[in-house]
Amino acid sequence: LLAAAAGLAVLDASAGALLGFAVVALGLTMKARLEEGFLAEALGAESYGAYAARVPMLVPGLGGRRC
Repeated sequence: LLAAAAGLAVLDASAGALLGFAVVALGLTMKARLEEGFLAEALGAESYGAYAARVPMLVPGLGGRRC
């Protein structure tokens, strides 16, 4: 979804498209952080923390927790 939104923003090359991409990226980041809190509570902070430390939050393959 992020790649598609970024691609469309680049193709359109307008301020509105770039702003739209920023809103989508911010919304997905906020949603993912909220879900991480729920998962840490449901699965245990220690076990989920170990998982989150090795798996990126939004973009696979970048390494680290935050993208």
